[in-house]
Amino acid sequence: MATDYDAWLEKPYQDACKAQDEFDSASEQYRESDSYYESLENYLKEHPGSTEDDYQESSTYESNVESYLDRLNEPPDPPEDREYRTRGWG
Repeated sequence: MATDYDAWLEKPYQDACKAQDEFDSASEQYRESDSYYESLENYLKEHPGSTEDDYQESSTYESNVESYLDRLNEPPDPPEDREYRTRGWG
């Protein structure tokens, strides 16, 4: 039986696991995108003699996956044909 104290201690670990799972999922999707191949091409031009594995182990790749994950988590744009009001301001 877990106590509240145990849950409190476990939360950072669970959060880290969730973040890693999200990163891994975004990484898989990113590798199937056009952005991946464009970035890979640029990386290989900037780092002669490097391989695709080198790119996937680089901080550039990690940054690109994080940006891709951010784009995946962005809320959708509202429809252009609808008028929106801010509650309490108009």
